Amino acid sequence: GADYYDRLRDLHVFEEQALFNDSSRTVEINGVPERVLGMAATPSLFRLLRVTPAYGRIFTDPEGETGADQKVILSEGFARQLFADPASALGKDLRLNGRPYAVVGIMPAGFSFVDPDVRMWMPLALTPEQKQQRHGNNWHNVGRLKPGATLEQAQAQLNALTDANMERFPQWKEILKNAGFYSSVEPLQEMMVRDVKSVLYLLWGGGLFVLLIG
Repeated sequence: GADYYDRLRDLHVFEEQALFNDSSRTVEINGVPERVLGMAATPSLFRLLRVTPAYGRIFTDPEGETGADQKVILSEGFARQLFADPASALGKDLRLNGRPYAVVGIMPAGFSFVDPDVRMWMPLALTPEQKQQRHGNNWHNVGRLKPGATLEQAQAQLNALTDANMERFPQWKEILKNAGFYSSVEPLQEMMVRDVKSVLYLLWGGGLFVLLIG
């Protein structure tokens, strides 16, 4: 969590960054609990992807805070399965792991990001403790490069931040070096993002998985 906020502050080549991870939840479908693959993401993800829902809206930044995060965006196919008419899903409550989540958006038919099996998206709300954690491997970090910025510039800024944090937190330095930790910028394959315009990139932090796209 803390590493993400470091990158928001110090990686100036990115116009937008986001965290995301797969997050399965139990959903009651026709009275039967079913495990459904979802994705938790900071509200910035859909701005970064520049994708507009077919119905409704994307998450707002305040919905990325603990206590305000019980909102959900559905895939078009999942909304159709649950409600027959996807547009009618807006404003309805869906119980995820027994908690009510309000449906605020329906993505266009055929949209997918990274994992085509994801059927719903929830805000990723970090707890105060998670915001202080460093070098976790629970989330993927993505970013969109500013116009004119290059992957080489992104890599240089990331290297500088990694080196600075090694010195700022000497208790981690030896552990990370022994683990072979590194960070690198890699293109996100266009096939991983359907219905998203323009090329995106992934930034992988090796050893302990940190990523970004641009």
